[in-house]
Amino acid sequence: MKHWRFFFAAALIAATWLLRAPGLDKKIWNVDEAVTFTMAQQILAGDVPYRDAVDQRNPLAPYAQAVVAAVTGDWNLYAQHTVLALMIGLTAVLLWRTARRFGDEATGVAGALWFIVLALMLPSVRDTMPAHTAWYLVFFSTAGFWALAAAWNSGRPAWAAAAGMSFGLSVLAKQPGVLDFGVALVLGALGAWARPDRRKETVRLGLALLAGFAAPLLATGIYFAAKGAWADLVYYTWTYNNALYVPEVPWLKRWSMAQVPFALAWEYHPAVVVLGVTAAVVLLLRAARILFRRPADFDLPAWLILGWCASGLISTTLSGRNFTHYSIQLIPGLSLACGWVSARIWDAGRSWAGGKALRLALAFAAAAGLSAWLLAPIPARIRAFDLPEPGSDTVAELIRRHTGPRERIFVWGYTPEVYAMSERLPATRFLYNTFVTGLIPWTNLDPLKNTDYAIVPGARDSFLADWKAHPPVLVADGRSQRGFMKYPLDKQAWLWPLIERDYARVETAATEPIGFWLFRRMETVPPAPAPAGLPVSGEVQLRVASAQAGETAQLAVQTPAGIAGVELYRDGVLYRRLNCAALAPVSVVFFLPAADWSDRVRRLQAVALGPQGTRLASAALELQATRPSAIIGGPTLDFDGQIVAALESSTLNGGPMLLKPDNPGHWDAHPPSRIVYPWLPGMSSLAFAYGIEEPALAREPPNHTDGVEVVVQVEDAAGKVSTVYRYHFDRELARRARGQTVGYTPLPKGGPGRIILQMTPGPDVNAAYDWSYWLWLRASRSPLALLAGGKTFFPLRLESQSEPRQTEFNGRFITVAAAPSVIEFATTPDMDELSGGFGLHDTAWFRQEKTTPVDFVISLVKPDGTEARVLERTLDPAHRAADRGTQSFQFRLPQPVAGRLRFSAHPRARLDNAHAYWTGLNINLLRTALGFRGGQIPAHPDTEGRFGFLNSSEDGRDCVVAHAPASLVYEWREGMNRLTAEYGLISAAYTKNETEGVVFVVEARASDGTARELFRRHLAPMTRPEDRGAQKLSVAIPPLPGGRLILRTLPPASGNLNAAWSYWRDLLAEP
Repeated sequence: MKHWRFFFAAALIAATWLLRAPGLDKKIWNVDEAVTFTMAQQILAGDVPYRDAVDQRNPLAPYAQAVVAAVTGDWNLYAQHTVLALMIGLTAVLLWRTARRFGDEATGVAGALWFIVLALMLPSVRDTMPAHTAWYLVFFSTAGFWALAAAWNSGRPAWAAAAGMSFGLSVLAKQPGVLDFGVALVLGALGAWARPDRRKETVRLGLALLAGFAAPLLATGIYFAAKGAWADLVYYTWTYNNALYVPEVPWLKRWSMAQVPFALAWEYHPAVVVLGVTAAVVLLLRAARILFRRPADFDLPAWLILGWCASGLISTTLSGRNFTHYSIQLIPGLSLACGWVSARIWDAGRSWAGGKALRLALAFAAAAGLSAWLLAPIPARIRAFDLPEPGSDTVAELIRRHTGPRERIFVWGYTPEVYAMSERLPATRFLYNTFVTGLIPWTNLDPLKNTDYAIVPGARDSFLADWKAHPPVLVADGRSQRGFMKYPLDKQAWLWPLIERDYARVETAATEPIGFWLFRRMETVPPAPAPAGLPVSGEVQLRVASAQAGETAQLAVQTPAGIAGVELYRDGVLYRRLNCAALAPVSVVFFLPAADWSDRVRRLQAVALGPQGTRLASAALELQATRPSAIIGGPTLDFDGQIVAALESSTLNGGPMLLKPDNPGHWDAHPPSRIVYPWLPGMSSLAFAYGIEEPALAREPPNHTDGVEVVVQVEDAAGKVSTVYRYHFDRELARRARGQTVGYTPLPKGGPGRIILQMTPGPDVNAAYDWSYWLWLRASRSPLALLAGGKTFFPLRLESQSEPRQTEFNGRFITVAAAPSVIEFATTPDMDELSGGFGLHDTAWFRQEKTTPVDFVISLVKPDGTEARVLERTLDPAHRAADRGTQSFQFRLPQPVAGRLRFSAHPRARLDNAHAYWTGLNINLLRTALGFRGGQIPAHPDTEGRFGFLNSSEDGRDCVVAHAPASLVYEWREGMNRLTAEYGLISAAYTKNETEGVVFVVEARASDGTARELFRRHLAPMTRPEDRGAQKLSVAIPPLPGGRLILRTLPPASGNLNAAWSYWRDLLAEP
């Protein structure tokens, strides 16, 4: 290198370090680096990843960090971040040198500068600073392309082997590194195709590349096999990711993540998107033109930039999560793309200046201005480094107080940063507990979703074997942190008994406010009588925290500072001993299993041990079972004038749901909360009011609420639970609604049983600030219904500013649902003509100072979410007389009908008097029902017709037109032995058109899905006169328990659907 190049390389590394220096001293930036840092320390302690330290990432990062820790000292996280900064700077140097080897040093210089900036600015603060495995991938992939460039220029296989080894290390850093290696293979294939003169040489280079790539992978496999960890390595880094972690996100959503880096780049600076897209378009056109001309040539730099960007973009789609660190792999390719365009702009500027002083000055001024414009967001990013730790300094300090540096601990939940911050190693192989609970990070967080399907086979057995081999000195329970609210430690029947037996809860006053519990392992002590003459002191307090018959009792002990331990005596015999850190007042909770106390009254006494062997005792107390609390709590349920009390209730703290003392009428429902009522005969709908306290809504991120989910379930007498209502009352909706709203749901036919109402956290699954409450609950016979062919449909969803109410208005019953309101009904394929009325009650405009027009919309929401509006009308009765009173409507629904029927009313301005109403909702059905035993069997929801169905008449008789292709589906009933019907084609199909006919089919489909045709006939009335008019049908039906009878109309063999106007009528199933 010339001198300037040496100084430029040093400047790149120094600039990277300087930009990151303000954040290097932060102990932990996020969960991912907490895991690899802890694994690095485990490696130094002799543990083997995957066998003794489980993670789904590849092994290179923890081993690289172990090397740093071996040189700089244990738990030196500042050194880890410093080495990372230097590595990123070195990556910029390699990026520059790669472009230089292709003869385009200007692109390399600009690309290196862009890399330093984008490495800082493209990911979020939480993802740009930590030692993500993606940074190691980027470093080794860049080294691989640098060596690949040397191999192409020199033709030396040694360089190709070095490139392969680098790509192999990239894969060992992170699985998507294989995409970058794939780019190298594609580049080799393109080069061989475009340059026949170098084909043999390219083959030699390719073989060397493959050999180099295989070497580190083979060595890694041999190493882990020798350590007995090969099967674990394969499972956690490959099988788990591909069988559970990735499939949890639908493939379409995974591919949609490709937009994330574009959004990040646009957020940093729109110029990045413009430069990147420009480079991609121009380079693709240029490289393709050169490749396909004759004689062909190979523009390796262009294809490298394009391929590298493509692999980075594809990598963002692999997991389906929108975390910004998945975009890190794109940064090198994007930097070169931006650098290429920047270099061309620079060359154009120099050419324009032509050595003239004024033009040179203008060019430099423009360049300086553009640079300042592009770099302007950097200071704000550096200021953003001042973020709170994702874990808790308080918890880490308490853990260090209660444990020694070489003692191992266990953290329940998904907070592995506690290990790194407290500088303590895990006692089990599981640094986080997703593998033993089935939680798949950030996906199956739904509190109502059972995750047993995702528990790793044998994981709990391995966990318990580790626990037995070296029990943790201390257990930290993160409780509600990061989705573990649905896995309370004290509800884990396979683990909690071990904690009750061998541990005591410590620091209860200090840990409760920060959402942690700490359990210290007690000493193993033989039974011994209490010393005689123990001095009793009021400084040592013993009280019963919980003592329910047949359950584990909890005894709380409080002692002064300076003690060395606490003993608990049962009936005068030593029962428990806990050694303590003599630094602060001690707060301990001992557990007494039911078998150790509930058979008779027990006499208990706590003793505090001084450091010099002194003892202070508490007053003795008798432990006996207490009666269960008679307080159920929760608001009463009003049902037709009856007051129905709750059967049970619970909130975040486990106690009953009580009124808030500072908010009369607000029943505390802090998630996760639950209240249960009897489901009485006649209850067909439930209305309820709830809200989020205004102080919670006033808080800004990150310490804020993201709303709550309200869930209503019904449990029948057999214990089957069904969810009938679920709604996310998010923060913005709550703010606009001034903290309160009203919900409504129909209740299914059934009961008696129980109605269960739950408040669960919002999508972030963090309930810390979800200060929610219930106001009132009312069950009734639904005030709003849709009549369809004698069947009553109740709303699937009803959201309104106030509880919907039924009243009389101008001689008819109406249901008022104050706008904004949304009402949705289920549909069936046989729904045809909708009629009814809507309007604004006189109280919305008559003698009102403030009124607002209201938009009424009726729409059909398809299963895919698309909405087809079938009626739109704005009413403004205060200013238009025609808009007063009930507005009637009648129209056919667009066929085919599927999805939900939505009635909505939205005011143009938010007022409390937008009293919108609906009345007389009725639907005429299509004639698709199958007659049976004096009644009718409606068409099954699986009924479908591409062009829908139509009530019509033929030969003066009613029929239903089922334009082919269409299928009518019916559930088989016992006694259904023969089908009779008439079928045919509408006469206009052959008198006024030239139809090729329709194929009529009757099919029997068994419960296992096997199908058998009972009847098939092709009517072709244009060529066969006997096929004109109504045709008789009589077909025997075989027994089909759990099966279906299907009537199909299909196109003829030609597929021509012109005038395929088929119909059915007089459908009847006979015994």
